[in-house]
Amino acid sequence: MDFFLIDVDTIKCSIPYSKVQDYERQIDRLANLILDSEGIINPVFVKKIGSNSYELVYGEIEYYAMIKVGKIDP
Repeated sequence: MDFFLIDVDTIKCSIPYSKVQDYERQIDRLANLILDSEGIINPVFVKKIGSNSYELVYGEIEYYAMIKVGKIDP
């Protein structure tokens, strides 16, 4: 298994935010943890669907926390 960094903007998530909205506090907490540690703690799993595009396979909460981090600290 290979691990590498990719830009969150290249990830497509099939689960809309409305489906994870009940986890808002967890998303906020994780976003703050990512900011404090200067990196994501739990990696997301993606599959490559194009030359520079990926589909989220696992890690919806982490994905939306990363999106929130981008809004807090671009």
